[in-house]
Amino acid sequence: MILVDGIWIETWCLLIALTTTNTVVGWQWAARESAAAWGALFESIPAPTVVVTDGGSGIRSALALHWPATAIQRCIFHLQLNVTRELTRNPRLRAGKDLRQIALALSGIHTVDDAITWRLTLEAWWKTYGHLLRERTLYDNGHFGYTHKPLRKAWAILHRVAENEHMFTFIRHDAPRTTSRLEGLNAQIRHLLRHHRGMPIPHQRRAVEWFLLLHEVPIDHAHSYAHAPHNANPARGRHHRPRGPHPNPLRQRPRRHRRPLAQNRMGRTRMTRPTPSTISGL
Repeated sequence: MILVDGIWIETWCLLIALTTTNTVVGWQWAARESAAAWGALFESIPAPTVVVTDGGSGIRSALALHWPATAIQRCIFHLQLNVTRELTRNPRLRAGKDLRQIALALSGIHTVDDAITWRLTLEAWWKTYGHLLRERTLYDNGHFGYTHKPLRKAWAILHRVAENEHMFTFIRHDAPRTTSRLEGLNAQIRHLLRHHRGMPIPHQRRAVEWFLLLHEVPIDHAHSYAHAPHNANPARGRHHRPRGPHPNPLRQRPRRHRRPLAQNRMGRTRMTRPTPSTISGL
């Protein structure tokens, strides 16, 4: 069983695969979460029995292509978060309040009977409030649109996952229902970068890769992956340059002239701009 998720580091997206024993089995740098990026990660990992995901962009296409026989479990927490994002924490309509309570009830499901009861509750909601999802309104621009768009989107999130049988995979396979383990690893990565602020993006990537490597192999084997920096001077540091004229005279900084001091009427010292006479005197 594998948990997959992505984390943004500056302008890069890092895709991570983690086992239920908190062992990192692979990672992939990408410009964004796409089917090609997820596919590059899945190609390097044997197909597991179950994969737990938050349903990010492009991951469904990559799973169907590279791991077609793998069962999918959608993260329950992210489903509830997506529904709340559409309905808000305090929906205005009675239909929205009931639908949000149905989404929150996913946390209390542990058996097959609980899952059946939840599915029947969702269908009962549709029979009661389904007509609201079909209502249309004439907008000021002269076009018709759905009157209750957030309610329609929230219903589609739950209905689509339930129809694809990605909701209760954890009951059949005794798998995790959320990606909380991986979210904990992502929090440690953010903590690492927050306490090493100022590193350029390439250094941040190397630091995160080393952090993930320590979660992939034992520390004794991890040192074998380390490489000594090129042209390193252990006595003076890697980026030390001896004093003296710059090897490239075109890159030498021009000499800055010190501006003379003068006094104003109140007797306070002030700076004056250098004149040609003062510059020639220097």
